[in-house]
Amino acid sequence: MLAGVCNDPRGPSFNIWRIDELTSEFSEVTIMPCDLLNWLFDSDEDDKFCSLKCVGFGGFVFVFNEEHRRNYTACVCEIRSDSGECRWRRVPELPEPVNRFHKVIGFCSTISLNRMVDGEIV
Repeated sequence: MLAGVCNDPRGPSFNIWRIDELTSEFSEVTIMPCDLLNWLFDSDEDDKFCSLKCVGFGGFVFVFNEEHRRNYTACVCEIRSDSGECRWRRVPELPEPVNRFHKVIGFCSTISLNRMVDGEIV
C-alpha cells in the first residue's frame, strides 16, 4: 500500500493505492472523504499537511494529525479484503483530561500485544 496527499484542481485529497509487487504498478484503493480530511486541520496554511502521518496494519490505515493544538485528531480506513470495500471513520478523541503526550508514535507489528503483556516475548 502507498498513501499520500494529492493536489487536484478541486483541492487536496488523501489517497491510498495498492502496489503490485511483481509489476510495481499501482491502482487506487480509496480516497478519504473531504469532510474527514478537512476535520484533521484547522487552517488553510500551505504547509498544513506536514503534520499528517499514517500507519497501517492488516486491513486498517490510521491517518492522524500530530500537531498538538488539534488534540491529535485521527481517522481510520478499514479495507475489507474479501469485498474490497473501504470504510472511513473518525477515531474518538482522547478523553478529558487529555494526557498530553509529547509525540504521536505510529507502528505496526505482527506480534500480539497480549503475547508481550503475558511475558511470552522478551
